[in-house]
Amino acid sequence: MNEAMTNVQQTQQNMQPMQQASRQFSRIGLMAFIGSVIIMVLQMVAGGIAGLIDESLVSDMNSYFLITMIPMYLIGMPLLILLLSRVPAQKLEKRKMKVGHWILSFFMCYALMYLSNLIGQFITMVIGAVKGSLVQDAIVEVATGLHPAVCFVFMVLFAPVLEELIFRKLLVDRMVKYGEGTAIVISAFMFGMYHGNLNQLVYAFAIGLFFAFIYVKTGKLIYTIVLHMVINFMGSVVGVFILDLMDLDAWMEIAAMTDPAEMMEAMMGVLPGLLILMLYMVFIFAIVITGIILLIVKHKRFTCKAGDVQIPKGKRFKTVMLNLGMILFSILWIGMIILQLFQ
Repeated sequence: MNEAMTNVQQTQQNMQPMQQASRQFSRIGLMAFIGSVIIMVLQMVAGGIAGLIDESLVSDMNSYFLITMIPMYLIGMPLLILLLSRVPAQKLEKRKMKVGHWILSFFMCYALMYLSNLIGQFITMVIGAVKGSLVQDAIVEVATGLHPAVCFVFMVLFAPVLEELIFRKLLVDRMVKYGEGTAIVISAFMFGMYHGNLNQLVYAFAIGLFFAFIYVKTGKLIYTIVLHMVINFMGSVVGVFILDLMDLDAWMEIAAMTDPAEMMEAMMGVLPGLLILMLYMVFIFAIVITGIILLIVKHKRFTCKAGDVQIPKGKRFKTVMLNLGMILFSILWIGMIILQLFQ
């Protein structure tokens, strides 16, 4: 009888940390869900009011972007930060990262992003073939349609700072108690889902893993913020600028020409842009190859420590994901991603 009572008590003691862990992840998911809904509502209301005032405000890419992004960055994301701040956290030990190590990290991160982006594009291409129409790449349409100054301010300055604060510091600090690996994977999952479209989901998850690993090991957000800024700058500012130099419309006109002399003259006008694009592609290719080599050589260094509270392997998914908060967050963003696929 006493032995049976002891076994019951031991089972209850073992269950209690898992129940607490499940509640912790549920609170994180619930706060992220509420914050996401607030952001969506703010953007919808702002866009709707602007459309009622003047339809040209929502038909122009730059004005519509500003109208929907300003409420998100000034109201929505600060509220999300406030909500997540209410969940108990654990401080990370701070360690310095040498400049040389940060540069190597950039190469690896960029290669990871590039390769995962190819995977994402392949998946969306397959889905597009199945449904009979292309899946719209929202981020490309936005980046190419925005004024460079608007793109720089929001994608290079605002987004990296707030996203790193939310998806690295706030989330990781509140999950690392249950293991570095768990904190890294779940924060990357939520970061990828938050983008709301399949085109970005794959590479956002991949670089989210890398950013979270750096933050876990250094405890300093500045390293991932700067890394995030550089990657966004290369993609949304430099990449778009070089595409503009290419002048694709001019190349389409050249393709329609029949007079060889006129064609040659026109090609000389756009040739500098083509040469710059080729040099940029060689530069990117060199970064990617270097990053792949570094990832292979240094893969053994990507190790994660167990947390103060260890969740048994067979119970990790159930404890972390099968709770009210995480289920609501996942359903919301999966719904948004599916909606984007069929627009």
